[in-house]
Amino acid sequence: MTDESDVQQAPDVNDPPSETVDELADGMGGRWVVASQGSTHLWDLDALTYTRRPGPASASGAFDYDGIAQPDHPGDPVAACR
Repeated sequence: MTDESDVQQAPDVNDPPSETVDELADGMGGRWVVASQGSTHLWDLDALTYTRRPGPASASGAFDYDGIAQPDHPGDPVAACR
């Protein structure tokens, strides 16, 4: 697990994002937080990890790996499921 203490909490909806994009592209890096209906998702493009953080309104509930940075395998969906 990576140390992500500076991004443990979901972003405050009253705080403007530091950057907004329509899509992530090759060559982009950094940490990106994506909000879905009931969860937040953190993609760390530098560490190549993905972390899901369900919120109280998450329709799918909790998963075993929530809050734990998972290896992200861009372009290899089979590897991402191993």
